[in-house]
Amino acid sequence: MNRSRRARLALPLLPAAAIAPILLGPAALAESLPSPQPGSQSTAATTLEGTFRVAGTPGFVAVADHDGQPVLDTRPVAADTAHYPAPGTTGPLVVGSKCLSALNGPGLPFALLSDAATPSGCLQVRTTSPAAHVVRFTADDPFSPADGLELGLQEDGLLLVLGTAGSDIELVTEGPVAAPTLDDTELAPDSALSGTATPGAHVVVARDGVVVCEADAADRDADDAGHWTCSPTDALTEGSYTLELFSSTPAGQLAPPVPVEVVVTAEAGASDGSDPGDGAVTDPGDEPSPGDGSGAAGGTGDTGTPGGTDHAGAPDTAAAVADTAPAAPAPQGRLAWTGAEVTGPLTAAVALLAAGIGVMLHRRRRARSGS
Repeated sequence: MNRSRRARLALPLLPAAAIAPILLGPAALAESLPSPQPGSQSTAATTLEGTFRVAGTPGFVAVADHDGQPVLDTRPVAADTAHYPAPGTTGPLVVGSKCLSALNGPGLPFALLSDAATPSGCLQVRTTSPAAHVVRFTADDPFSPADGLELGLQEDGLLLVLGTAGSDIELVTEGPVAAPTLDDTELAPDSALSGTATPGAHVVVARDGVVVCEADAADRDADDAGHWTCSPTDALTEGSYTLELFSSTPAGQLAPPVPVEVVVTAEAGASDGSDPGDGAVTDPGDEPSPGDGSGAAGGTGDTGTPGGTDHAGAPDTAAAVADTAPAAPAPQGRLAWTGAEVTGPLTAAVALLAAGIGVMLHRRRRARSGS
């Protein structure tokens, strides 16, 4: 009797246990389900950085305004930096400060964007790479109506949309924009200038608003990727002053201008390693005196003085000076340094210079890409 009564009391509890996760919310429901098996959604995303271009379009991928809505446009002359999951992984696709929205779905005229600062509103996409420097993006988000759709160009349009047919997206640059650098800051008037920048970038070196020289950095596939070299049109003037380095990436992005303090002297051109002194007395720190071999440490045959000289025709005073004065240390460098400090931050004139050179870089980049 007691057993049957306990069984009858337990029966009403079974339905309640079954619906408890639903009543308590999604968190409880997730806890009641088995852990997901490894798959596309469980693959940890490694985020990469770069810039995009869709083949056949006139510009680069960037966020633009379309009837009051942010969209991914392919016409801008400069790309917005994108952060995307590495090929084979899933995560949000962020361009500029916007991400593809989880509210995307089939039939929309363009891809909806949302604020990337709110990750819960971002669509999860999976990246594949069908060729070198090319990627494709497919929505991989079962909680979004866009799940399974691919990112591609509008039919007869210039905006990106999520649909059934995706597009190959070229990686114009890969990695963050690198500020240009200068290899050497101690130069001769006829020195060539060299340094590094974003691979494929166009670099301009200027002084006081005048272009000194310019060059393209080696492409990303070259052995010396990012390295550039240019020869000044006119010889550098001697002295201590500031050169400004500007660069524009292949995606039209401008790196911040970099001021570099340089010292230009004629002595910097000496490459034979000899002491630039007057040659009257042999430098005691360079090498031992030849002597006659009877003295100590290569000194003179009579006294073994370490700094004396016994070369034919050498002044007698040289040995006397070496006997009474400590040997001078060997020169530590061959370049004259003025010790002058470079003045403070760049003035408004330099800011205007940066803007002018930026326009020039854009025009030259567009001219080369159109040729």
